[in-house]
Amino acid sequence: MTNIAYVSKIRINAIFIHEFKISSKLEAQIISNQTLNERKKDEEEVEEKIQIIGQQKYQQELLKAIKHSTTMTSYVFSQSSVIFATNSSLS
Repeated sequence: MTNIAYVSKIRINAIFIHEFKISSKLEAQIISNQTLNERKKDEEEVEEKIQIIGQQKYQQELLKAIKHSTTMTSYVFSQSSVIFATNSSLS
């Protein structure tokens, strides 16, 4: 009887160890998935920030171009006025 009880105890321990290994593997997989999800979330946030920064830089460059264009237009009109005034006084 003691041999049977001992063998049964070994089998129960083996089953427990096997279940513990499976449980540990599942926990490791869950942690791994959580880490991957966090990385994906971080990558998405970084990409979103890059897009926002890119849009801001584009808007700044566009604003500079508009300001430059307005300045150049004003300059051209002022020069045209001088030329027109000069031509009118010469006539």
